[in-house]
Amino acid sequence: MEKKKRKRTVTKPMKRWTLGEEDQILDYLIANKPIELPTAVVYYGNLIKDLKWTIEPNLVRHKVKNMKEVFYKNLAWVQTVAENEECDEKMIDEHLRKRCPHFKKLEILFSSNPRAKVVQLKTFLDVEEVNLTTERNQNDDQEDTSLEEYDGYKCEGENSDTDWVLQQESQATTSEAPADAQEPGDPLENLKNSTTNDIDKEQLSLQWMRLEIEKEKLSIAREKIAMQREQNQEEAKFRILELEQQGILKRLQIEKDTEVRKYELSLKYKAELKPEM
Repeated sequence: MEKKKRKRTVTKPMKRWTLGEEDQILDYLIANKPIELPTAVVYYGNLIKDLKWTIEPNLVRHKVKNMKEVFYKNLAWVQTVAENEECDEKMIDEHLRKRCPHFKKLEILFSSNPRAKVVQLKTFLDVEEVNLTTERNQNDDQEDTSLEEYDGYKCEGENSDTDWVLQQESQATTSEAPADAQEPGDPLENLKNSTTNDIDKEQLSLQWMRLEIEKEKLSIAREKIAMQREQNQEEAKFRILELEQQGILKRLQIEKDTEVRKYELSLKYKAELKPEM
């Protein structure tokens, strides 16, 4: 039996995009936010008309989706590099230039500034390292002090008990200082929480602005529909009036032609009667 050849089916539309075309798409998206409203088909159809392209809107939609996925992958990479204390600006720029050349424009569309996040994470790590170093130094100093106090207690004789008590009180005061300093909480966690709250507020603000813009677009669309309906009604009335006038003119013309024809026939009849008389 002969094997049936499988036909290749293309599930996604295919097109080779140039960097210039991708740039044009992103410029349009930035200038016409929020994107894909009122629907993706209408939005990308308008994009194609403005750019004077002869392609299907679905092609542009899939291209935007692909660029968005690439952007989020590279954004995750940037954040991972920052967390590993390998934040090198030149290395990041070179990587983004090769892997995601439109990163800055995609950043405007889909995210807040990742470079700011990188700097913040680097600052958090530096603060945490300074705190750990300070705690180690304080612990070492406390151990040295306790050894010296113990030796003094053995060697000083009758006044050693009083001195030892004073030394213990000073040691307690010294050990309580870093604990009080740490009461406000971990600065890394505080900064992360404040940054997260700021990002959430910005996202809510953007969502509210998008809803307001969408509401304005809907009201404008309703006004356009109402104006178009009125215009259609006026045009229909004008057309009816025009047809009525044309009918009246035709009837008058027919009546006139009939009268002229009757008059001509009467003249002809009279002319034929005169010779006979």
